[in-house]
Amino acid sequence: MTGRYLIYTPWASWQDQKRFDANWHKVLAVCRSLDGDGLAYEVQFNLTSENPNVLITACGTVKPRRVQSRVR
Repeated sequence: MTGRYLIYTPWASWQDQKRFDANWHKVLAVCRSLDGDGLAYEVQFNLTSENPNVLITACGTVKPRRVQSRVR
């Protein structure tokens, strides 16, 4: 499996704390999901262009997630 995720970050997002937090939460959520699936990924930041973005490239074979059994 190979995939690319492009997440745009608003220019001057640091001026709006809620937007800043929401955008970085998206980046972290994608990275956690890829890690949970056992995929290798690379993160590239392009924050100086007119359209700042974060590019996440993932590759590998997805490993099934473990289902935790409930303890009673």
